[in-house]
Amino acid sequence: MSPAALTPELAERIETVLAQFRPTLNFDGGDVKLTGFTDGTAEITMMGACIECPVSVLTMSVGVKRLLLKEVPEVREVRALFADGTPVPGMKAYMQRTALPA
Repeated sequence: MSPAALTPELAERIETVLAQFRPTLNFDGGDVKLTGFTDGTAEITMMGACIECPVSVLTMSVGVKRLLLKEVPEVREVRALFADGTPVPGMKAYMQRTALPA
């Protein structure tokens, strides 16, 4: 299967998935936005309070990414970015960074 291009229909289906998370994110002052799509990789920017939120990695990994991969077959990978373009660290990096001392 060749990589999909970002058509208006594909963008709408991705946006539908993102919209499922918006009420919770907006309640806490955050938001997510599709900011790019190349070769099956959706770039999702986390904005507002999501930038400083300690659970933003969980929101992205367990919520947004999981559902995008499940609901939109053209999305084969999700690249999460903070509003300044910095990549959101992966779950492994997050767990290492926040590990409690033994």
